[in-house]
Amino acid sequence: MTTKEVLRRAKENKVVYIGRVKKNWIVEVFGKKFRIEELFEKEKLCKRTVEGKEFYLASKVVNIPEVGRVKIVKCIMEDKKEPYYLVSTNWKKKAENIIKEYLKRFWIEEKHRGDKF
Repeated sequence: MTTKEVLRRAKENKVVYIGRVKKNWIVEVFGKKFRIEELFEKEKLCKRTVEGKEFYLASKVVNIPEVGRVKIVKCIMEDKKEPYYLVSTNWKKKAENIIKEYLKRFWIEEKHRGDKF
């Protein structure tokens, strides 16, 4: 899971970072504060195919206190029920590209998770 400190340092060093975040993080949109989960409650999800897999997704550009402007993507994989919330420090990046890049590192994260146990 990504931390705000990792995002802050990535932004400071001008590194494009993509990672998964918790749904209860507080973000700002036009000065109002929301939990990430609340931000997407009424948002209609679009069906997209990325790397041969179907996703339902929506995205928003938000401000994270002490980090700055980022893009948050809510995505539900074809075989999952719970959504993933992904964040990119490059807020101009398309949601499909964020998912594509995250999928590249997904297997690495799964391996590290397995190694811990």
